[in-house]
Amino acid sequence: MVYRPSVFLAQEDCILLDTESLADDAFEFLVCMRSALLPVRLGGDLWLEPYYPNRFARQFGFDQGVPENKLLFSVCERQRCGIEKLARAQAVLLRKDTTARFYIPRSTRIGECSWWYDLSTKNL
Repeated sequence: MVYRPSVFLAQEDCILLDTESLADDAFEFLVCMRSALLPVRLGGDLWLEPYYPNRFARQFGFDQGVPENKLLFSVCERQRCGIEKLARAQAVLLRKDTTARFYIPRSTRIGECSWWYDLSTKNL
């Protein structure tokens, strides 16, 4: 079964450029594909939760590899925070017009696993 939960049903690979003229649905997709700290409220507590979309990249037709952690937090690190940090994380997550280029594979492409990814999942 091939399941592609994407708004992009392109027959060809394409590149999205994050500019002011980018359509809202394309921008929302880019936000979902960014690694970031997600602001979360649990009861009266505010938290920053690490978000790694590369952990489910194959669902979107991308290849799955062992990611480098270029962010300064690990998966198990949740940070309790104040409203200022929460607002800053939200602003970073929703920033627009970054001029970033993002490759979107055609909707018929099936992502593959690298040998290193297969090896790393067997040790879990």
